[in-house]
Amino acid sequence: MPSVSYTLAIVDLTAPLAQYEQRLSKDTRKKIRQARKKEVYVVEIDKNNSALLAECQTLIKRHLAFIEIPYDQFYKNIVTDSMAIGYGAMQNGQLLSCYFVTKERASDIGPGDIAVGRAFAWDNNYPNERANYLLFWEMFLDLRAKGFSHFNFGLLQYMGCPDPALASVAKFKQQWGLREVTRTDYFSWPKFLYYRFLKRFHLVRKAFYFFKIKYSQS
Repeated sequence: MPSVSYTLAIVDLTAPLAQYEQRLSKDTRKKIRQARKKEVYVVEIDKNNSALLAECQTLIKRHLAFIEIPYDQFYKNIVTDSMAIGYGAMQNGQLLSCYFVTKERASDIGPGDIAVGRAFAWDNNYPNERANYLLFWEMFLDLRAKGFSHFNFGLLQYMGCPDPALASVAKFKQQWGLREVTRTDYFSWPKFLYYRFLKRFHLVRKAFYFFKIKYSQS
């Protein structure tokens, strides 16, 4: 079977706090301070707070529509999953962004419990609040306090397959003092051709998500 190699973005949560702060880019530290000055704050999502959970669902739906990815059952499940940990950036009681993680163990990343990013959404009406930067910083501190050793930020790139949309997301991730882990997956020929050559094209990517969801629900 053909294979595709890719890199993951990994944040080490075990480093001394002062050392980790120094890994952040100067611009990232500045945006965290700006968010605090705007009175943005971060909360852990209470799974018993049905109103806040509904806000998260709405925000995820709107964000996915904005980036043209279909909403499916996975996103509903991850928000309500009792094993998932959710965080929300708030301002004056308004949800500006949210992020959900789950726990895994992966020997190629490191020992102990590893937090894996699963769903992320933000309100595009508040771009100047820097909420996402404070959200990630406070989330990393809380995951660290909970005993997680690393945070898996997810995909950086498929090696040898340029993707402008993916590169934009990777640029945000690279501000957080991460290291890269390379993995290789084996695919059927259609999937190999998609990930290796076709994923970079917007219309092809939209069609892929459409048929993926259609057949997963049939």
